[in-house]
Amino acid sequence: MSNPYFNAGYVISGERFVGRKRAVRQIQERLLAKVDYASAAVIGMPQIGKSSLAQKAILDNADDLAKTRKIIAFRLEVGTMKSFDHLLADLVRETTGRLAELDQTTEAIQRQSTEVLKAGPDQQWYEVHTFFRRLKKAGVRVVCVLDKFDTIPCILKDSPQGFRFLRELGSNPDYKIGLLLVSKRDLSELCRQAGYPSAYWANVFPSTDLELLPFAEDELEEYFASLANSGIVMNPPLRAEIVRLSGAHPFILDQAACDAYEATSHNTKFTDSDWSVTISQLLPNLFKQIAGVLQGSPDLERLRSEERRVGKECRSRW
Repeated sequence: MSNPYFNAGYVISGERFVGRKRAVRQIQERLLAKVDYASAAVIGMPQIGKSSLAQKAILDNADDLAKTRKIIAFRLEVGTMKSFDHLLADLVRETTGRLAELDQTTEAIQRQSTEVLKAGPDQQWYEVHTFFRRLKKAGVRVVCVLDKFDTIPCILKDSPQGFRFLRELGSNPDYKIGLLLVSKRDLSELCRQAGYPSAYWANVFPSTDLELLPFAEDELEEYFASLANSGIVMNPPLRAEIVRLSGAHPFILDQAACDAYEATSHNTKFTDSDWSVTISQLLPNLFKQIAGVLQGSPDLERLRSEERRVGKECRSRW
């Protein structure tokens, strides 16, 4: 049997996804509601499971949503975009392609898609919202996960009005679509980085209830039960120590579980010390990623102090 934890750090879907039930429900209630749907944002530190949450809540069911409810759901990665015009064009292009695959397009929609893709910068926004207006009249809803949204300042420095266009797309009743923004940074911070003076646009994308944190106790119960089902069994003291050292961070737990599974599947004991050493080797890189997000924040020094403390404990524990 292959190692079920080999994809630690990648987008997790299917049975490997554990926990986050409340967040999944909140996303689905906002973006998949039958009538009064809305947009949202998922905010969280690196490798905490934001993209996996979006996958579980929306994208795992994309085929069924399209066939039964005419909801076209897909993901775009903002970090791959060269400009905001590029983002809008890809949004229309991906929607049109999905409609064609499902045989749900019409000549009018296809023509309007062509208008978007050939429009110049001054005309593009008009053609884009006309395209989505046609879809809404046809009873088609678009739900787009904008992943790596924290890279948006790079493409909005020359077109800060893009923030207002996103607000319009996520709220105007004539052509509203569902947008799920996935970001390491708070939306107001992204405005500051892009040189945009107001965060008012972000009111359409509430993130207060969708700030993703390390696993809570009930999620840890589910996680360790999944480990046991994979043959990785541990006593309560070891489990408590692993949670303490890892901070209940899903990525750290998964990476360590990958090594543990590899050992146990070859009939080699994965000792308490092995868990500690593995976690201590994983933490520095994660801390560097988090420090990059916190650059310029007063929380950065506290994070570095915590890194030094945890690293010292991991080295001396066993």
